[in-house]
Amino acid sequence: MNSRVYFGDSREVLPRLVDEFGEKITLMVTSPPYYVGRGYEDYLISWIDYWEMIEAVLDGVGSLMQPFGKIAVNYADKYANSKEFGRPLEICYASHYSQLMGEHDLWARIIWDKVRVMIDGARHTTQKSRFEGQMRVAPNWEYIFVWRKRGGGKPPKKEVDMTYEEWREWVNGIWRFSSVPRNAKVAGTKLAIFPDELPRRLIKMYTQPGDVVLDPFAGTGTSIKVARALGRVGIGIEKNVKMRPTLEVNLQPDMFTEDVVQFIDWS
Repeated sequence: MNSRVYFGDSREVLPRLVDEFGEKITLMVTSPPYYVGRGYEDYLISWIDYWEMIEAVLDGVGSLMQPFGKIAVNYADKYANSKEFGRPLEICYASHYSQLMGEHDLWARIIWDKVRVMIDGARHTTQKSRFEGQMRVAPNWEYIFVWRKRGGGKPPKKEVDMTYEEWREWVNGIWRFSSVPRNAKVAGTKLAIFPDELPRRLIKMYTQPGDVVLDPFAGTGTSIKVARALGRVGIGIEKNVKMRPTLEVNLQPDMFTEDVVQFIDWS
């Protein structure tokens, strides 16, 4: 099976994949939009619309997952400025995901220490208010939550290719590696790309060579690229068809794989 990328809204694409991929996906690893005002989030009209979209995508993914398959979501909490709520505040997303993923079991909670990166929403930490009793703390981390789909009987034994040294490092719930130092712009929109190391760890922990890995918010195709390099099949869905030239460059065949990615436009 070749890797592939579908262009279209995941809410519409996922149901069309049931016949081919139903209960064949071993791992979903993704970083969905955070609803923080990025250009690629323009199609989300409101806070309610955002969570309805996330719920629909996760429901669609669940129907494709193998029993005991893993659903891994990288996310950050929301920093809201005064224009949105009338006052600055931070909103934790964990409770929202817990509600949406109620039919699956929470399997792992990981804090990704991004190595002292200064996020856009933390610019207030440099303001004079820090000396006026109103100091805020920059959230220089993100979360990686992993859920396991419920199944009957015993879970399958995977022949994972994680080394003992990797296991010793990754079993610690705080992962420390750098984020992408500079996010490029595509079609005038600044992207938010996660580093190869994030999907690499999850893919090696939870899958074996030949398994199918899904990213319903493919972006520049990092999850698919890493899955292919590790001998897995990468399946991606990307709403913005303008990302195709970038994806074609990032996913071109190389010396490590003979897998040729198919690009399918269902937008």
